[in-house]
Amino acid sequence: MNTIRKYALHKSFFKYFFILLSFITILFLAFAFYTYGSSRKALQHEFLTYSQQQTVRVARDVDDYMLSMRYIMATLYNNSIVRTFFTMESPDLLIDSGSQRILQQLNTYKNSYTSLDSIYLYSHAFQKIATSELSVYNASMYSDVNWMEQIAPTEKPYLLFPRRKNGHYPYLVCLAKPMESGSGLDYIILNLDFSKLSTLSSFAELESQHIYIVTDDGSILFRNGQKDVYEPLSTIPELSHFAAEETQKQEFVNASMPYIYTQYHSEEYPWSYVLITDMSDYTSRLTGTRSLLLTFSFCLFILSLVLIFFFVFRSTKPIRSIMQFLEDPGTVSLNEIGNAESKEIIRKIMAYIQKSQSLSQELQKQLKLLNDAKFLALQSQINPHFLFNTLNMIHMTEIDSLGYEHEVPQITLSLSKLLQYALESTDLVSLSTEFYYAQLFVDILSKRYQDRIQFKLTLRPEAEEVLVPKLIIQPLIENAVFHGLSGRCDGESCVKVTAVIKQGQCLLTVEDNGIGMSEEKLKELREKIADTENTSTHSIGLHNVNLRMYLLYGDAFHLAICSAPMEGTIIQLDFPASE
Repeated sequence: MNTIRKYALHKSFFKYFFILLSFITILFLAFAFYTYGSSRKALQHEFLTYSQQQTVRVARDVDDYMLSMRYIMATLYNNSIVRTFFTMESPDLLIDSGSQRILQQLNTYKNSYTSLDSIYLYSHAFQKIATSELSVYNASMYSDVNWMEQIAPTEKPYLLFPRRKNGHYPYLVCLAKPMESGSGLDYIILNLDFSKLSTLSSFAELESQHIYIVTDDGSILFRNGQKDVYEPLSTIPELSHFAAEETQKQEFVNASMPYIYTQYHSEEYPWSYVLITDMSDYTSRLTGTRSLLLTFSFCLFILSLVLIFFFVFRSTKPIRSIMQFLEDPGTVSLNEIGNAESKEIIRKIMAYIQKSQSLSQELQKQLKLLNDAKFLALQSQINPHFLFNTLNMIHMTEIDSLGYEHEVPQITLSLSKLLQYALESTDLVSLSTEFYYAQLFVDILSKRYQDRIQFKLTLRPEAEEVLVPKLIIQPLIENAVFHGLSGRCDGESCVKVTAVIKQGQCLLTVEDNGIGMSEEKLKELREKIADTENTSTHSIGLHNVNLRMYLLYGDAFHLAICSAPMEGTIIQLDFPASE
């Protein structure tokens, strides 16, 4: 594994690896988009076909139902007793003579169909109405007579019109067949309750679909929850696609909630059947297809990645051999290299090395000097590391004596972490890291002052990754405590540290409510901090922070100090919010 990792560092390896990887990635993306598009079209076609079939089934069921109603009218029309009702001098004789067969037949037809509300035989000459309720009424005394406004002499085999029963509810569709009589106003009336068409088998299969019957003049004749005999198309926004002149129409509407609009005109009656299919199932199935495709593509991509790695690994073997020889000629023998071209290149390199022996010796001397410098640098770190290791030993001894939860080993641990942080070679750290170690320092101070000083550290999320020199917050907190609060630790003493981003600038603020300072002392402090040649030990923390930030950001960095006697001090660092 170490050898492979070492070889992978060569530029040639990465070059060919990423070329092949880019090619395979483009190929996979094209494959994924094509497969997803094909699956999407197949699902759309499936739902479109299903919606078309359902609409045709509903249309045929309703048309067949209407044909059954017309068959009932034809049967009554040819019934001799029914004709007697319209031709005898007084239709009341049907009741008086005890012959109620026709009324019973009307009642039987009515009870055979749930959606058949009632049947009327209307004799205009005698103003009598025989009903499926087994009664004969005077027309002037019967409440449900608003259908009389629609009938008139006609040459049509039947009349078809909607109305309200008793002028209110339910909403009915009347099928009226004129009888051959002198007045031309004798009718057989079938009152159909379309709201009960759900008993038809095709309606029972509609789960995520809504059926509407729309007249040719653009009015809703039937829908679930109908509010009036006729409703405008604007009642249902999806019906805005209705086109009365088209026999069949279907389209996929990709709205916020996608649906399929299917329209099929009745072969016999002046209306169209419109089916709105909810596409929530389509959306869920498409999501499943997408997830499956992504999983498959990801697995295939990983497999291709492995194959590419090994292909490039083998292809760049001659280059790696040469690179390995250049790194350490003593570890590679020409007999171990199988490629003839690689051998020739290495021979020329060896000849060049032999001619440059003096340069190699000089290089060895320089390397020896470099190693000596490294040794001295490591030796200079012995004392701080010795102190760090000693603190760790003290911490373990305190745990053994006092227990892990005792505050003394906790303070020693925090101090050890701070020392380790100070010894790290990293120059720039994120504000989140700096705040973490500032909190360790604050914990130590809280123990020292027995919680008589409150510390509030606030780091806004947008400022967490801003890079700063390490150990710039700790000196500011230390300055606030030892100079601002040392003479005023009364339980209300507080140090606040905040970091925010404003207009691309990071504002780091340390505020205390301590004794503050006079205007003269504040002016003197500002001058000492601004003096880059100042080497005094007074305010060394502020001077150090100011100098390091100025060397890093130049004129883009500003340090502001505000203070007043017995009101506290505010120190603010303003610098670019770079990550």
